[in-house]
Amino acid sequence: MVQLQKGVPLIHTPSPRETCIRRDSGFTLIELLVVVLIIGILAAVAVPQYQKAIHKSRLMTLIPLVKAVADAKNVHYMATGEWARTFDVLSVDVPPEFTIADDTYYGQSANFAQRRMTVFLDSDHSHEAAGRYRLRQSFADQLIWYYVNPIGNSQTCNGYGDQGAALCASLPGATFVRQTDTFTSYRIQ
Repeated sequence: MVQLQKGVPLIHTPSPRETCIRRDSGFTLIELLVVVLIIGILAAVAVPQYQKAIHKSRLMTLIPLVKAVADAKNVHYMATGEWARTFDVLSVDVPPEFTIADDTYYGQSANFAQRRMTVFLDSDHSHEAAGRYRLRQSFADQLIWYYVNPIGNSQTCNGYGDQGAALCASLPGATFVRQTDTFTSYRIQ
């Protein structure tokens, strides 16, 4: 229980020293700038790594579909003696989010996210299947071509631009094959 002493006011009035301490208890401009700078540095390091992880996960979803199409093309050839020109004759389920379109150069293609991810039947190289992944929608030089050849049991990743080459190199089992003016090629084990 609080006991009141004679001559002590009930309302506490701060001394001038206490008033100065309360006034100075906020953050200074320098302190705020340092915090913003630290957050900026962390963001500059984290955002590119996040984008690389996103691209790699998207590419890793495309690779099994390319492999399945290549294997299905081979099975279709062994059964009929002709290479498949359309997806509907293959024993592979194209995910419903992919739309099927006719491509004048590559035969039929399955496209996802406004042609950002594409699987081609690759009628030019009849035994192969090809997948294309664009790192950015508007830049044609920042992309990846992924080829699967079931006859030779080989897989190749061609990365165009620095980002494309780095993404191919980061795939499991990637071995450098060659570098040209336009792309860097990796064999995938």
